[in-house]
Amino acid sequence: MEPKSLCIGCDTPGKKVNNIILFDVVNSSTYLCENCGLVWRSPLPSPQQIIDYYHHQYSRYSDRIQRKIASQQSTWLEENIKKLKLGNNFLFIEFGAGRGWLVKEMQNKAGIMKAVGIEPDEAAVNWGKESLGLSMDCGFVDSFNLPTEHYNSHQKIVAFSHVLEHLSDPLGALNKIKAGFHEHILFLEVPDGSLEGPVISLPESSLGEHFWSYTQKSLILFLEKNGYKILTSRTTGKKSYWQKYFMDQKFLAIQDEILKQIYSKKSIGKMEFFQYGKLFLSLLNNFLLTLGLKFFPPSRLDLPSIQILACYKNS
Repeated sequence: MEPKSLCIGCDTPGKKVNNIILFDVVNSSTYLCENCGLVWRSPLPSPQQIIDYYHHQYSRYSDRIQRKIASQQSTWLEENIKKLKLGNNFLFIEFGAGRGWLVKEMQNKAGIMKAVGIEPDEAAVNWGKESLGLSMDCGFVDSFNLPTEHYNSHQKIVAFSHVLEHLSDPLGALNKIKAGFHEHILFLEVPDGSLEGPVISLPESSLGEHFWSYTQKSLILFLEKNGYKILTSRTTGKKSYWQKYFMDQKFLAIQDEILKQIYSKKSIGKMEFFQYGKLFLSLLNNFLLTLGLKFFPPSRLDLPSIQILACYKNS
């Protein structure tokens, strides 16, 4: 796909911060918008390359973790449907539904008439149907035929939970939803780019599956620019989730500084001895922190995320 150097939220030219090979097939770069904080990759793999990659690389968290995440999301949604007086008899539709845990939670919530999941992984769709008794369809948002008969009535809540950051064309996905569903409520959850963005901007970033890293500001700008009215938003999770990545980078930086100073000196004076001592203590401190994070890694439940409810009315 062609490189995109303008921010999709505020149209500001992006600053190139690193290079990365996406999916081991595309030489890409990472860009940062210094106005709204959006981070994105460009150019991106083709739609077929993305389909092929996820067909072979698909993985999921444990059912216990997924149930817990879905429970938290559905509780927040139910509370805000009531608080904002959005109505009832909603059809809830989730794209990228995985095995359908959020669909299962939402179908039992007040105000939800029916809940449906759409997911590209056929095995996950079949599991959701057979094990949870859910209404599930197989497909990608950009290729799914909208609307179909049982989607074309009642008020709608359309959900994307940790999907928007993986889409090669998030604008195209929104346009597809707007054209197919007209008036609807949109629920989005994405990683918090104010904390994730600096990680994928690192020179040796390994987070190649996320094409976009949205800050709360950039996501709101993107939605408002495309006709959505923001109803409510919040951030969740723990800042310490991303600590390991920065510990690794700091560890290497201190190590490099020690070696640089040692090799640049023919003899070690008293001042240099104390400087080396401080560097070694810093090295040891970061080593212990990194070791602790290795044996006690952060839970997926702690991932810093942004949740947004917005509405769209076809004018």
